[in-house]
Amino acid sequence: MKQLLDRYQYLFTEFAVLERLRRSENVCLHPTLEHSLLIYDEIGKREISLIYDEYFALQRESKVPFLIFTPSWRANKERIEALQIDKDVNGDAVRFMKTIKERHESDSEEILIGGLIGCKNDCYKPDKALTMKESTLFHTWQIEKLIQGGVDFIFAASLPAISEAEGIAQTMSKFSTPYILSFVIERTGRLMDGTTLDEAFQAIDTSCTRPPIGFMINCSHPAFFTPERETDYVLSRLIGYQANASDKDHSSLDGATDIHISDIAVWGESMITLNRKYKIKILGGCCGTNGEHLRYLVEHIDR
Repeated sequence: MKQLLDRYQYLFTEFAVLERLRRSENVCLHPTLEHSLLIYDEIGKREISLIYDEYFALQRESKVPFLIFTPSWRANKERIEALQIDKDVNGDAVRFMKTIKERHESDSEEILIGGLIGCKNDCYKPDKALTMKESTLFHTWQIEKLIQGGVDFIFAASLPAISEAEGIAQTMSKFSTPYILSFVIERTGRLMDGTTLDEAFQAIDTSCTRPPIGFMINCSHPAFFTPERETDYVLSRLIGYQANASDKDHSSLDGATDIHISDIAVWGESMITLNRKYKIKILGGCCGTNGEHLRYLVEHIDR
């Protein structure tokens, strides 16, 4: 992963796969495991594959690596055991994503599979976040399953609080697999728990024996991040941004029945600026984004 970041000026990652499935008329997400069980259903596998087919077709001409994630955001031990599922859901998720990778790798640049994990509770409610110790105990099982499945890296997404992120970093220090921690930020540019990015990045980097290869921001419009106000440390460690399509606050979007998409050109130019001016290399989309957002980046980033 580090070699790819050094070699390329930018990389692409996926755009709101889970949210697109949530709004699909062809599949129904599980109430607690979200899209994790769709890999056991032919229609579910087809719907996931079609989204990736679209993304690979759009980004192919860019000739840069593409990072894809396992459908395992909510497939933690607690939720799996509560349903008494006897399948290796996380390992099967990795194997499914390998079939997608194999189908596209002959006509694409390098494809890396990230093992996707999320916070235990609501990613918009930092008061529900785990403590560092609780986080270490909670996340180890799923991380081990994904690593055993053969992921290229672990991607912990939509983290609302530093405490749970620190626990994940402590767990990942036991393994050699690269990992990325990705935070949700408010319009203020701070984590949902009020921590600044500088405080979070430095605390994690100094508290674990094997820091992440970098940090990302996701589930937040690019307007929420103001690079001019950030420290050099933040800009040196922030490697990616999966941005929401809407510039509305999280409180307005949480539970909304309709998709709100702000101007794609404004969104796209903001993302391109983050890359060109501030060297944020991994570019992707979160809630509300789709192939049109990727298309804009592909068509404009090299102009």
